[in-house]
Amino acid sequence: MAFGVLGVFLGLLLEVSTHGPTSVPRTSWKHQDVNLTEFSEPGIFNYSTLLLNEDKDVLYVGAREAIFELSMKNVSVKKNKV
Repeated sequence: MAFGVLGVFLGLLLEVSTHGPTSVPRTSWKHQDVNLTEFSEPGIFNYSTLLLNEDKDVLYVGAREAIFELSMKNVSVKKNKV
């Protein structure tokens, strides 16, 4: 009896996991189709955290070695580095 209940549970779990919603990006585009401005700093890697502060017009970018405060209007303009 216990194996029957376990089998039904595993079957339902498999059914839900294989027919669940697929991950679809909100927006996608080709790199050459848009005007992008890139930011990078020599010797800094693993940019992973972004925080947008619209009141101050800044974008905070966190990396493994530093935190940058960038202009929201032009990310190539570095306002501050910690």
